[in-house]
Amino acid sequence: MTKFDKLAQGIGQLLLSDTVRSCPIDDLHLGARVTDILNAMGISTIGDLVAPPDENRMKVVNILSRTDVRKTLTIFYGCLSETGDADWYEFWRSTGIQVIPETDAEELLGRQPLDKVIATVKAILQHEFAGSDPERAWTILRHRFKLEGAKKYTLHELGDACDGITRQRINQIETKALVAVRQALIARKYAKKRYQIHPDVLKTTRTFCDLLELAPNQAMIESDLLDSAAQIAGTAVSKIESTLLFLLNAAGFDRIDFDDPLKPIWGKWGAAQRNLVKGYVPRIHRLFTVTNPLPMGKFDLLVNLNKGARGIENLTMTELQYLIPLCNSVEVNENQEVQAKFRYLDGRGNQVERLLTETSQPMTVHALTREINHQSARYGGTKV
Repeated sequence: MTKFDKLAQGIGQLLLSDTVRSCPIDDLHLGARVTDILNAMGISTIGDLVAPPDENRMKVVNILSRTDVRKTLTIFYGCLSETGDADWYEFWRSTGIQVIPETDAEELLGRQPLDKVIATVKAILQHEFAGSDPERAWTILRHRFKLEGAKKYTLHELGDACDGITRQRINQIETKALVAVRQALIARKYAKKRYQIHPDVLKTTRTFCDLLELAPNQAMIESDLLDSAAQIAGTAVSKIESTLLFLLNAAGFDRIDFDDPLKPIWGKWGAAQRNLVKGYVPRIHRLFTVTNPLPMGKFDLLVNLNKGARGIENLTMTELQYLIPLCNSVEVNENQEVQAKFRYLDGRGNQVERLLTETSQPMTVHALTREINHQSARYGGTKV
């Protein structure tokens, strides 16, 4: 029995490594129609393909028996090692698939991780806008997301600079470019394409997107996200900020902005969850930094927030537990109570009340002043 027969019959006897089994079937470039049919049957990975559900087995056999599909799979089998690993570069070269960005492995390895992403985005646009103007598409993305140190411009300003086209047209080009990047770099959809993203770039993309994907409830304060990414990249936040935020946007993550001193939050949420975050995070901030400078138990906090809720639904304890880490101005102390971080307390009066409560004893003006200045020095605040 040939390797093809084993795969076509779906009996799972073809030796494939776990890595190869987890690869999307798009990596095989079987064609858009074939890939769509397989996806409709719930077959999205190569592992699914070699062991389809019994009810779809004969359908898969028929699909894989097509001449064009069989030819592609025969090449793929020839690129498998004895341990079941695939030489993807040889497979793509043999099937006429271009690997992007076009650079040797040593050069790619020497770049900063997110620099690889920028090179890849440019290459994607060259393919997806080949019949129009790829340079214009890159210029729009570059100035909309401040990539490579570019200044951010509005849709209207870019329209005036791009031969006077309308802001609506600029928005259409930006949207098309983001979809193209998302499909190739994030979703790995290659069924209709004659190119493939370099595996090292895909791994880099996955690493940085996983910072949010694997975060509790898929949400993080932007500053924490940037610090984690900079640590992975081994560089300063300023070197990666614009590229990382562009990548997250392309990956479908959403950003919620607040007035200072609250920091932006990134996450994946529906409309209801977004409204929850946007409505309650500022209320938690104001409660602890302005109204009540003292620690409060989570149950008491829940009661207080719901008591003052107007125009928004009452919170549950589960929702409150989700929201607290997203408010950068508060913290949970050693007693598991919520309190404002000292540097965010509004006014000297709140700072004094907090210190007197924590010490549980009288303090002289000199001692209060010394402690306030000590706390302020930790975060660059103004001394008394």
